[in-house]
Amino acid sequence: MQTYKAYKFRLYPTPQQRDYFNRCIGCGRFVYNWALSLRINAYKNNGTTLSIRKDISPQIPKLKEENPFLKDVDAKGLIGELSRLDEAYQKFFKGTNGYPRFKRKSNTGSYTTQLTKNSINQTRGFVNIPKIGSVKCIFHRQIEGTVKENPYITIKRTTTGEFYIFIFSEISVPETPKEMATSENTIGVDLGLKDFAILDDGTKFHKIETDEKLGKRKKYLQRMLEKKVGSKKGQKKSNNYLKLQRKIAKLDEKVARRRKQYQYEVASAIVEKDCRYIAMEDLNVQGLSASGRSKQKLSHEEYLKLSKKEKKKYNRKKNKGLNKSILNAGFYLFKTKLKFKALQQGKEVVEVGRFYASSQTCSNCGAKNKNVKNLKIREWVCSECGTHHDRDVNAAKNIRNEAIRIKNNCETTHKNLRRCNPKVKSVETITNEKTETVGVNSMVIEPETQSIDVINQKIDVDTTSANMAEKISMKR
Repeated sequence: MQTYKAYKFRLYPTPQQRDYFNRCIGCGRFVYNWALSLRINAYKNNGTTLSIRKDISPQIPKLKEENPFLKDVDAKGLIGELSRLDEAYQKFFKGTNGYPRFKRKSNTGSYTTQLTKNSINQTRGFVNIPKIGSVKCIFHRQIEGTVKENPYITIKRTTTGEFYIFIFSEISVPETPKEMATSENTIGVDLGLKDFAILDDGTKFHKIETDEKLGKRKKYLQRMLEKKVGSKKGQKKSNNYLKLQRKIAKLDEKVARRRKQYQYEVASAIVEKDCRYIAMEDLNVQGLSASGRSKQKLSHEEYLKLSKKEKKKYNRKKNKGLNKSILNAGFYLFKTKLKFKALQQGKEVVEVGRFYASSQTCSNCGAKNKNVKNLKIREWVCSECGTHHDRDVNAAKNIRNEAIRIKNNCETTHKNLRRCNPKVKSVETITNEKTETVGVNSMVIEPETQSIDVINQKIDVDTTSANMAEKISMKR
């Protein structure tokens, strides 16, 4: 089985090369916004949709004549922006993303280009980029797999002005397992905030504690930033203001690098375990980190009439510290890293539904304890069997058992599905209780018979109304 692997390396360009990279990113943003405006205007005026490859791409030579600065940068980078816009429209029509927006000038950016043959030299430490020549690159590890003769690479600029290169290589990975899932070849993983990851055998991976020191440093710099010229709206940003902005951006990148490195270490430690399947819970990070603002929507005039206490209550956010800690943990990024590590080792990650009560259920007898919803309860004793449970370890065991059942039955439970139709849930509860198939069929057919009766009633009403209209016309 073949797949692609991305490598990220740090570039050290000269001032001239740095200026060229900035111009490539700026010209790419210009072409992206130009193509987006063409498509929007064509749809508004004529009601037609322009094809990016057939209609917009042939107009680039004319655009270069009108704007000569586009000739100084790589042409493949401009075409790459059109392909990005095409991908954005495809995601919009699929419903995964919103409508494409215009790109604004910012500190970050990237552009894609194609290299020539033998342009990557790892021994000497440079990359030969079109129109600029060789750029110094630090290859901190060897590239595995095979890189194409004319590979596509992406050059990215960070908020602090650093440049990185992304190189893709094709690697071979073993096939995913096809054996039955058991408690011996399956590991359950529960993600938390007190401990980052907990396994069903009791091993715990603690959270990173160094983020607290960097967080205090960031708060201090933000307080200093509010006192500088440029913090208020309409003021021109001073040099001291820009310096503090770069310092804060460096702290954010430092925290992100540490989080990323720690997540890779935890993922590799889990994958190296003697297992075939890794069970995880499909957490709704967006819902967990959402603010708990009051559902009552007030206008601006009604909001001004409130007292200070009522305003605080209206603007209060639910679990303010919990939201921040959930976002800092980066559960979604860890899940993607774990899936890719498992794919390289020929293992599979099985996801359990987010509505499955893994913490409340006893892993020994299956009894539920709703009091465990309180996060302060870290240990509890089952009232049915008397088993003492650690909250996180018990959740990891339940996730493992549910993943075994899902994998062996090759089906998802109603906990994974959206609970919109109560009939579906009633059918599944009947099947779980091992009742007769006649009762299940009757529950499934019941909504169909109801719809047929409603249709017959509508037909009767239509026929009676038609007969009454005919009688009235005859009398006239």
